Amino acid sequence: MSVEWFKWAKTVKGLKSSEKFVLICLADYFNDNLGYAYPAHETIANYTCLERSTINRACKSLQQKGFISWKHQHKDSGRYSSNKYVLHHVADSHKVESNTSVLQSATYPCGTVQQKHLSKHLNLTLNNTNKYKSIKVKKLSEKQESYAEKLANKYWSRYQHEQFAFESLLADCRTYLLSSQTDDDWKAIGNGLPPPSEVVNI
Repeated sequence: MSVEWFKWAKTVKGLKSSEKFVLICLADYFNDNLGYAYPAHETIANYTCLERSTINRACKSLQQKGFISWKHQHKDSGRYSSNKYVLHHVADSHKVESNTSVLQSATYPCGTVQQKHLSKHLNLTLNNTNKYKSIKVKKLSEKQESYAEKLANKYWSRYQHEQFAFESLLADCRTYLLSSQTDDDWKAIGNGLPPPSEVVNI
């Protein structure tokens, strides 16, 4: 337990109760010597009395807000183990917000929230709409949609006992197929599950 991080986590305001519970849990398990916490999802669930899907949503939200980040770690066998969670003093680095900036987050589900200056980064088109809106309307082909459902069923059949909802898994699979479909793209989704490359052939 890190006394400093634990005290800090308890003082953070503006979070949902589930986010606050998860943040306090990670702070309680934070190892000052290693510089990160590595509780398993089951440990977090037992600590917070929250379901796995709720914990995933809380982690994604905390990452979007800049409070945490994480890296996946694997056992010597190469199989997925637990995450390494790093905590960030958001309040210390964002005390003063410019009134000429807006916050933009990735479309889904856990892109890091970044500060964007209107004059440099919004790049409005002549019809006064954001050209990046085209990203939001990108859709899967019928073949990709069919594969997303098959992939989601594959995950659900293996991990439904860990409180994963099929709809959530399907949304993650759709997001993955809209990306470059690398292992890093899957890990960026932040659901804590191994990438499709480790699942489809099992």
